[in-house]
Amino acid sequence: MGLSVRTRGSRPDAAVRQAITFVGLTFVVSLTVYLPIIASDRGWISITVPPELSALGVFGPAVASLLLLVRERGRAGLQNLIRDAAAREFGGRWWVATLAVPPILLGTMYAGYLLAGGLHTSTATVETLSAAGAEALVAVPVMVLVIVALAYGEEAGWRGYLLPQLQTRWSALTASLLVAIGWFLWHIPCCFCRATRTRRCHSHS
Repeated sequence: MGLSVRTRGSRPDAAVRQAITFVGLTFVVSLTVYLPIIASDRGWISITVPPELSALGVFGPAVASLLLLVRERGRAGLQNLIRDAAAREFGGRWWVATLAVPPILLGTMYAGYLLAGGLHTSTATVETLSAAGAEALVAVPVMVLVIVALAYGEEAGWRGYLLPQLQTRWSALTASLLVAIGWFLWHIPCCFCRATRTRRCHSHS
């Protein structure tokens, strides 16, 4: 996914300014969602905010990229956002890497978890799915669609908008590392949301 965002202000300095604007706007949009949830979960405010709303914060990068593209290119920016999301301008080996690497990484992480003494819960999971029957068959594709939607909420901004901007000045590797830093910092508030929910579950168990 690489959006065409360089038609206006294609000089490296202009692209860097646009990148900084994107990161700032992304944090503003996402923190607008995350901060009330964290404050409510920790009892800092009297209003109860459902923690499930934290999923909306994931769309901060997509919203930021959409706003900036519309500002920079008008309707054409929105059309490019939709068109480039379905671009297939890469070879078959990259499809293999895209589809194979995530399961390999997850399998490696899970193996390390088990070797470190983690509990093996696959039996309980299988029993739960068997008991659910047809409902489980419906839940799985729905879960996949949700994961894809949430992933797009991130990648449309980080890789679709920010990465091409940074590559006007730095190499692909350096630009990717800079994106990784912003991506990591952006996830910190989201982790606080998850941590507070986990703590609540343990307190009621």
